[in-house]
Amino acid sequence: MKGQNTLQIDVASLQKCYGALWSYGEICVYCDCCNKNTKIRRKARLKYWKWWLKQNLEFDLWAIESPTLLALQKKNVHRNIQEAQKKIRYYLDKKK
Repeated sequence: MKGQNTLQIDVASLQKCYGALWSYGEICVYCDCCNKNTKIRRKARLKYWKWWLKQNLEFDLWAIESPTLLALQKKNVHRNIQEAQKKIRYYLDKKK
C-alpha cells in the first residue's frame, strides 16, 4: 500500500537556524527559512517573525517575585518585540 513503508530521516538544524525555537536547535523541522528558493525563504521567515512577535506580545510568565529578574524580562521582551517588528517590516518591504 502506498505510504505504508515510509522512512523519515532527521536532518540536523543549521548553526544559524531560524526555526531553532521550533526545533530546539537539534533537528530540522523543515520550516523553509533556509530554503534555496528566495520567495519561499522570505515567506517562511516572515511567518517565523510574525510568530515570534506574537509569542512576545502574549508573554505572561513574569518573575514578579524578583524585581531584578522582572526588569530584565521586560527589557528582553521589549527588545524582542522591536527586533521582530523590524524584521517583519524588512520582509514586507522585500515583497514590493
